[in-house]
Amino acid sequence: MPQMDYIVVHSGDTDGKGMLKSPGAINGGIARRPEGFTINGAVNYSMVDSIEDSVARALSLGAKMTKGRTAVPGMGWFAMFMDPEGNNFAVFKADAAAK
Repeated sequence: MPQMDYIVVHSGDTDGKGMLKSPGAINGGIARRPEGFTINGAVNYSMVDSIEDSVARALSLGAKMTKGRTAVPGMGWFAMFMDPEGNNFAVFKADAAAK
């Protein structure tokens, strides 16, 4: 995905929608850190069914939102957090209509 400076990494076979065909593998990608963030190290993204529900749940468990709901045009939505122990993480909801 050169327009996003994002490299897709596959560790298992995927279907036509890019979803893993069998459990046990982790697919993902490598991208530049979002502008304005100084996080060193990897940020793990978890696929979720609802960004809104996931944001509410993370905040209720003490996470601090570091980047609110943001569109990845044509791919989906994400939000980023820091847990109470200082670990960064993010959630992602696939949505081809995101813009």
